Amino acid sequence: MKTNSVAPSVMFAEEVKNATNIIAEYYREIKDSDIIEHIDREINYSSLNRDITFASSRTAELDDAWKAYFSALRGAITGGNPNSAPNLQMAIGTEVLRWDDTRYGDYYFNVASSDLVNDTGSSYKKTSKSFSERYKHFLKGLYASDVNEDEFIKAQQSLIQLDQAESDHDELQLSIQLQWQAFDDRQRASGRVIYTVDQYYERKQRILNASRTLVDIRFADFVHHTQLAYNGSESLIKELEKFEKYKKIEVKIPRITNNGVLDGGKLDIYQYQILEDYPTWLDEARNGRLQPIKFTINNSSYRHNYSQQSISGGAIIGFGFFGIIGAGGRTTTQINSTHSNFKLEFSAVIGGFTVFPGQWFSREIMELYSNGPFIPNSPIQRKYETGTLFGHNGFISYRPLKFFVAYKPTVKVSMSYEDFSYFRQITRGVTAFAVGPFIVGAGSYYNETRNVSWNERDYSVTLFDAPDYPVLLAVDNEKLY
Repeated sequence: MKTNSVAPSVMFAEEVKNATNIIAEYYREIKDSDIIEHIDREINYSSLNRDITFASSRTAELDDAWKAYFSALRGAITGGNPNSAPNLQMAIGTEVLRWDDTRYGDYYFNVASSDLVNDTGSSYKKTSKSFSERYKHFLKGLYASDVNEDEFIKAQQSLIQLDQAESDHDELQLSIQLQWQAFDDRQRASGRVIYTVDQYYERKQRILNASRTLVDIRFADFVHHTQLAYNGSESLIKELEKFEKYKKIEVKIPRITNNGVLDGGKLDIYQYQILEDYPTWLDEARNGRLQPIKFTINNSSYRHNYSQQSISGGAIIGFGFFGIIGAGGRTTTQINSTHSNFKLEFSAVIGGFTVFPGQWFSREIMELYSNGPFIPNSPIQRKYETGTLFGHNGFISYRPLKFFVAYKPTVKVSMSYEDFSYFRQITRGVTAFAVGPFIVGAGSYYNETRNVSWNERDYSVTLFDAPDYPVLLAVDNEKLY
């Protein structure tokens, strides 16, 4: 592989100098600004796509109602095929899918759904770690046996500079996001809109582009020295160059406020793709052209053994199927799901949507380097040696593959007279209550006045006429290695 002997940072030294000066000027300008006080504000993006966050102080084995519901839903999703969806995780809270949102659909799909890694377990729970970042660290940790030691050292020095440039770019984006939010709050309070988020960011593009230039040149340096260090490792160099080529795109992010969802700024993201036609499915579901899937569970329904799944762990959920939700989190309400009168009836249009990374990702390179070699003493090498790179709780073991969503789910639960009376009484006046993953109140999916019916004749509670957007039911994960 023929490589220019001059490093990109040398070839583009003037560009590096100019970009560095532009960013330094930006920070000098904001240093004495009264807006700087807002830079220390914390933003928790993991909550942007959630209606409610669940907390629990205790851990309990999956109760009987969860087991029955999970098993019935698994059967509905897989058609009863025990080999289908081997790494299925069930949603245990109402997570609305906003992929068709006209303003933030790209964020909700590419970031909130697709790029965040799931915790292992029977239930679906996103972490704050992104799959694209973990994959990037995997690529950076790869090694080749034929090494030019001088160039290898330069490659590692370039890698340190690259990591710093990427970290600086992330901090710059957050700084501008927070400045925008502070500015937007002030202009809204004044009753006069001076700039939209797009107009505001147009004024910041020179700074953001300068930062992106530094990242690009540092990455090019890393690839350049890696090419010289690893003679004959074309597959590795190809993937590094491809990862650099298919760069992130800039999207708007949402900001949850007392005045509704507002523009929260912009973010660079890695793109994902979807195999099925989600907009058409949603349109057909909304217009009644798709048949709902129905199932019923009772005290004698089949219970799937989640301990047999590699991602399921011990099938642990920290709260029961029924509960109330307040400031302290979700508290279990004891309802006897083994009683002869207990029955849960579910009906919804269900769709499954396969999601996969864009061209920045290579499944083949992961298989090729599944056993290394990795850079000696690197974080990836240490994870491999300790068994935490792949495997059940590995650093890069799974990624979300297929999302199963429901449109307007209707849920009816019949129970004994004693349980019905108790559940109705204990849920009166609470912030919210839960029937499995379906949440009522607290601005969540179901409204207690409009979407809940209590029937004293058959001792049932029904959640019906849900809002006009889908919710997540389950996610099947691809085991990478």
